[in-house]
Amino acid sequence: MGKLVLYLVEWTRQEPRSVDAWNQLRAGYVTLRQYEDALTAAKKAAELKPDDATLRARIGDVHAYRDDPAAALAAYEEAASRD
Repeated sequence: MGKLVLYLVEWTRQEPRSVDAWNQLRAGYVTLRQYEDALTAAKKAAELKPDDATLRARIGDVHAYRDDPAAALAAYEEAASRD
């Protein structure tokens, strides 16, 4: 999985405005349990497509993995408000 994340990082460098690249990078970091990096990638994806409720929910997922229920709930509420 580590090698895949390196490819995803390169993808985000080549296409920094690609929501898909940032979202896939988030998923890769989650698999590696690198939650701070996953949160950064999730926030970048959501920043690029601010009205996407699913991307906001992914931020909540990462907060949940980080064992931060208050931040997860806030992100899920934000996602629900955009749905």
